[in-house]
Amino acid sequence: NYIIRQDSVDLGRFTIDGSRPFAALKPWATFKILGVAGFKAIFEHAFELTSVMRGLVEMNQNFEPMNQPELFIFIYRFVPKKIFDKIDNLRMQIAMIQKNSPHEKKKIINLVNKIKKINVYLNQLNIELHRAIREADKSFVSRTTLELAVYYHQGVVVLRSVLINPLTTPEMLKEIIDEQNELGLKIYKSEVAGKLEKI
Repeated sequence: NYIIRQDSVDLGRFTIDGSRPFAALKPWATFKILGVAGFKAIFEHAFELTSVMRGLVEMNQNFEPMNQPELFIFIYRFVPKKIFDKIDNLRMQIAMIQKNSPHEKKKIINLVNKIKKINVYLNQLNIELHRAIREADKSFVSRTTLELAVYYHQGVVVLRSVLINPLTTPEMLKEIIDEQNELGLKIYKSEVAGKLEKI
């Protein structure tokens, strides 16, 4: 009666299974088909892929890993090595001032502002890279923005990969990183290199 009344707006009136779809059937059937051994194999493969992806990003000097994955999500961003070295140098200067002259807050603020300005351009670069990856349509990553303490809680645009597909191989991941590196360098040179190198 609660869903069949004339004036009821309950969604159950408009679905075949009423207001309580048997959503538990999906995981139950999957577990019955794959079993414990199947799920174990899928998860072990995903852990291996996540580790491989992080290794590939670390080896390619134009990417910055942004997390130590606990499951199958790895977050990174495209940062040309020359620009990452510049950020690293600014961080070292900040650390030296904080250690030797902590009262010189104005110098620290100026250096932090330089890092933030660099991140504004890197955000644009990673947004454009994400669009280019989508248009190339050879791989898929999502994009999000994180506020990280290491970047003074500034919003930083990152690429987000989920490595759970059991058909993915380490060789495919290498191709993906190579493609993203090539696209990233092309965008960097054509759109933001001049601006970033002046900071």
